[in-house]
Amino acid sequence: MHVLCSTISSRRCHKNIYHKKSGINTDGVYLWEIEKLGKYFPSEGAGISNIMHALKDTGSGQGDKFAEAHAKYNALIGDHECILANIRKKPGKSGGDVTRAYVRAGPRAALHFNPKTVNAAIITCGGLCPGLNNVVREITRALYHLYGIQGKVYGIVGGYKGFYDPATPPIILTPENVENIHHEGGTILGSSRGGFDIDKICDFIKSNGIRHLYVIGGDGTHRGAFKIHETCMERGLHVAVAGIPKVRPSISLIARYHTHRTNINLKRHTSPLRFHLCSICFYLDHR
Repeated sequence: MHVLCSTISSRRCHKNIYHKKSGINTDGVYLWEIEKLGKYFPSEGAGISNIMHALKDTGSGQGDKFAEAHAKYNALIGDHECILANIRKKPGKSGGDVTRAYVRAGPRAALHFNPKTVNAAIITCGGLCPGLNNVVREITRALYHLYGIQGKVYGIVGGYKGFYDPATPPIILTPENVENIHHEGGTILGSSRGGFDIDKICDFIKSNGIRHLYVIGGDGTHRGAFKIHETCMERGLHVAVAGIPKVRPSISLIARYHTHRTNINLKRHTSPLRFHLCSICFYLDHR
C-alpha cells in the first residue's frame, strides 16, 4: 500500500490510498507505427535545431520584447512515447490483454523539413461546428511564431473544391489577419461537402510547393485526406498530411478532438488548443 498524494475535500484533508491490484495482466504494449516521410524522401532539416521562434515585430511600430529571441522546448518527445488505447482492464482474464498504443504527438529533436522553405495549406470541410476558426488561427500562429516558417500559409476556401475552383481562390493566412477570427462563428475559409478531385488537388500541392497540409473535418473528410497522402506518395510529392478531427470522436485513434471543449471554453482558453495544434505541426515534421 502506498500513499501517493493528498488532497483537500470538504474542508478535510484526505490521503489518496493506492493498493496494488492482483489478477490484472497484459501481454504487452503494441505501438501502431506511423509512416515516416524519411522513408521516401531525404531530410531537408539536417542540423537544424528544433527551437521555438519568438514573436516578431508585426510592423505596428510597437515591436515585441521577445523579438529575435529563441527558446528551447522544456520537453521533447521520444520516438517511442505513446498513448495507450486500452485503458480499461478486467481482472481474472487468463493470459492478460494485448494493449494497443499510438505514437504521441509533440516536438521532436530532429526536423525533417527546413522551416525556411515550408509552404502550408489549411482546409475546413463538411458541416460547421464550434471552434473551427480557433483551429485555423492557432495553426497559422504556431507555424509562424513557433515553427518559424518563411513560406506562405494558404487558406483553402470552400472545402476540397477550393483547391481548383477559380470562383473561390485561396487566401494567404498571416498572424495579423487571423488575430481576431476566434471571436467569429463558422469558419473564415468556408466549407462544403464533395468536390474531391484528387488530380486537381495534387496539382495545387505540386505547383505551390506545399509541404504541410492540415485537413479539418469528419470521417469522410479524413478518408479524403488519407487518399491525398497515398497519392502524394505515389507521385513523389514531398508533403505531410495532418487530419484534425471535428465534431465527435468518430475517429477512434485519438483521446481529444478540438471540440472536446465547448465553443465558450475554446474562446476563453486558446493557449491549450494552441499547444495541441503545435504538437501536430511539429509531429508532422518528424523524420
